[in-house]
Amino acid sequence: MSYSAVFFDMDGTVLDTLGDLHAATNACLRQFGRPERTPDEVRRFVGNGSRRLLEQAMPDADAATIDAALAWYKPWYDAHSAVLTRPAPACRRCWSACARRACPRPSSPTSRRDRACALFALLPGA
Repeated sequence: MSYSAVFFDMDGTVLDTLGDLHAATNACLRQFGRPERTPDEVRRFVGNGSRRLLEQAMPDADAATIDAALAWYKPWYDAHSAVLTRPAPACRRCWSACARRACPRPSSPTSRRDRACALFALLPGA
């Protein structure tokens, strides 16, 4: 059996993005005068999108505050999403093998293309 493409969920699966998510969350919280969160707290908040992450990070915030925080958070995270992000240890060997076979570049349907390309560049053999 041969494959012409392989699809990956890059954020949090192939790439360990928690460091950048934690930094972005705390930058946003500081901007809005809220207390910072620990990496473990942010880890519990991820997985259901940026809005839900911010709702959990700022549980007392009203919808207008969440909207404003989200508008601030998204461009900040896009600009800083490849600072602390690294290949997930368990995926390095798998990705290296895929890269040697010249599999097409993956992209994430939930991420902007430029961000996906920047994160892709972090992978071994990319």
